[in-house]
Amino acid sequence: MKSLLRKMHASMGVQFGTTAPFQIIGEVYVRKIGFADIPVVGVDIACKPEVMTALVPIARQLVYRELETMGIPNEAVEFQAGVQSEGRRRRFTDCNESSPTLGSTKMGQLYRFRFDIRPEHVKTFKFDWAGNGQFPEGRKQNE
Repeated sequence: MKSLLRKMHASMGVQFGTTAPFQIIGEVYVRKIGFADIPVVGVDIACKPEVMTALVPIARQLVYRELETMGIPNEAVEFQAGVQSEGRRRRFTDCNESSPTLGSTKMGQLYRFRFDIRPEHVKTFKFDWAGNGQFPEGRKQNE
């Protein structure tokens, strides 16, 4: 069953949608986080707190598609997302084409959607001394 869900999230033919306003901030990144230097692949999305859970499939699809583009199987990361809030309110521009408020300025929070890299795939990525990572092709990720 998980194999089917992974394939569906990586598919270019399936689009997870919501009418919730949100904005993707930056690109998909690779990084080590926390005191334990946990390697993750993630994406940052600004949205209202009440719609954050609706964006988990969208974040997963962004990460899986980026991995696919780099020639990395999506099995390299966990299916379950870890979500962390920046904690403070911020302005963002609604970039969701399905939202009735497309283009409007909204107030919300920044959420970091992170997928842990499985131990057997950590060596696929390259990390510098500060924990910032790169995909195998050498494309440096933004902070």
